[in-house]
Amino acid sequence: MSITQKPLKVSVIGTGSDLVLLHGWAMHSKIFSHLATALAGQYRLHLVDLPGHGQNHALPLSAELGELAAQIAEVVPPAAWLGWSLGGLIALQAALDGTAEIQQLILLSATPAFVQTDNWPIGMQAEVFLRFAEELETDYKATLQRFLAMGVEGSKDAGYQLRRLRGGLSSAPLPTQQTLLTGLDLLRTTDLSSSLSSLQLPVMLIGGGKDQLITPLAMRKTSKLIPGARLHILEASGHTPFIGQCRTVVSQIDDFLRERHE
Repeated sequence: MSITQKPLKVSVIGTGSDLVLLHGWAMHSKIFSHLATALAGQYRLHLVDLPGHGQNHALPLSAELGELAAQIAEVVPPAAWLGWSLGGLIALQAALDGTAEIQQLILLSATPAFVQTDNWPIGMQAEVFLRFAEELETDYKATLQRFLAMGVEGSKDAGYQLRRLRGGLSSAPLPTQQTLLTGLDLLRTTDLSSSLSSLQLPVMLIGGGKDQLITPLAMRKTSKLIPGARLHILEASGHTPFIGQCRTVVSQIDDFLRERHE
């Protein structure tokens, strides 16, 4: 049974083949505004706000990744899926479960595990992640701002990207503290690395060479575990390459998606 009786609201823009976009932790689909504008001339975009976020702010966020994937599958057509960060984990789960007809998969600054596990020793250190979660419980607004700063650290035009992230975050109601904690728990407990070899669809990964959250090493490891996966590391970018190097990311997405129709 679904966690909510109400279906997710989805914004649909553009014309062409279908592409689903899933945002990351604490954010909402408007974070993709520039990317969506650039892609809407060629693709029909399905911009999904996760439960507890954006226009779905009133809906509870499930603590089960598979249930989240199924909720999204209910409201989008057969399509390519692009997931950024936490959105990438959800998209990957949907592809592995077969809960949606995913034609192609793009993992944007996303890997099968966010935090270190025995099977995935190249994730974020568990101690650092748990301290972050503890700080969220005491002052979640300040912790959110620190998270945004971590996402652009080391990248070119970090100040511009941080302003974009802060502006995007403030353009919709903030997720509740409980929603944020549930999202962190999903990031802390998920490890899909042992299932990657079973993926039977075209996959492309795009990551930032300066990413402090999902390192280039983790992206490269992920690409090696997925049969036939394509990898692009944008050396000057952090965790948000779709902001810092939007044109390059659009070109890579377009080249990848067009292959299916050639």
